[in-house]
Amino acid sequence: GGVSANAELRRQALEHEGYEIYLPELKYCTDNAAMIASAAYYQLLGGCEAAPLTLNANPSLELISDARA
Repeated sequence: GGVSANAELRRQALEHEGYEIYLPELKYCTDNAAMIASAAYYQLLGGCEAAPLTLNANPSLELISDARA
């Protein structure tokens, strides 16, 4: 589960010389899907409305450096 459990990425990271890398055991490399689902469940219980099914991800969305309230 998760990127840190990807066998190919782990192999490539270990091949690089000049730095030490510490990889957690696979049992600690979980996907965040269960955590996200749990958070959404409790938000729905608290009265938050679910996002519409038309909501899509935007992989090109830029991060902002200063969020103003």
